[in-house]
Parts: sequence; structure tokens; C-alpha cells
Amino acid sequence: MGMLLSLLPQEFWILVLVGTAFAVIVGLVPRGAIAGVIGTILILSIAGPFISSLLNFLPWWVSAILMVWFVFAVINWIITLVFGRRTGGHLLALLLHDLILAPFRFVGFLMGRR
Repeated sequence: MGMLLSLLPQEFWILVLVGTAFAVIVGLVPRGAIAGVIGTILILSIAGPFISSLLNFLPWWVSAILMVWFVFAVINWIITLVFGRRTGGHLLALLLHDLILAPFRFVGFLMGRR
């Protein structure tokens, strides 16, 4: 839920809170979910300005590494949400394996190795 809230604008946080409260009333989610949503909203609203100023202070290459890491985290989150935790971990490991081997395969292709 924290990943989803971090991707949403702050104006939608109250709608998520109300929707989670409604889902608790109806019985779709357990009572602990509302505490998790409130905690995540509080942490994001308090830590948001500090994280923003820290990211503005970092050099461009550190920001690029953080963006790549964030893309992998979102891909892993989506795959885990759809297929489950173990499948998400295996898929992310295979993706990272292929990305590490890609430069070597490219050099092998350029050298004419068949």
C-alpha cells in the first residue's frame, strides 16, 4: 500500500483513506489495514519535504541510480501484486541477470562469435 500511496498525488490520499475505511466497514479488508494507511500517509507527509530536498541536493548520477532502482521496485511490486511474492522475486532475478549479461552478449555479437 505504501508504494501505491507514494505514486498518488497528495490530493488523493484522503480518498484512499475514506475508501479503506469504507472497505473495513463493509468487511472487505481487515481492521489493521486502516492503521497501515494512516501510518503510511503520516510518514509520507512528514518525510516528503526532506526526501525532496535531499534528492535536489544529490548529483545527477546518484539520482539516475535511484530512478533505475525505483523502476525495478515498481516492476517487482506489480509482478508481486499480480502473480505472488515468489514469482515476482524470480522474475526480477531473471531480469537483473539478463541486464548484467547484456553488455557481454553485445560484445560477443560484435566480435562475430556464433
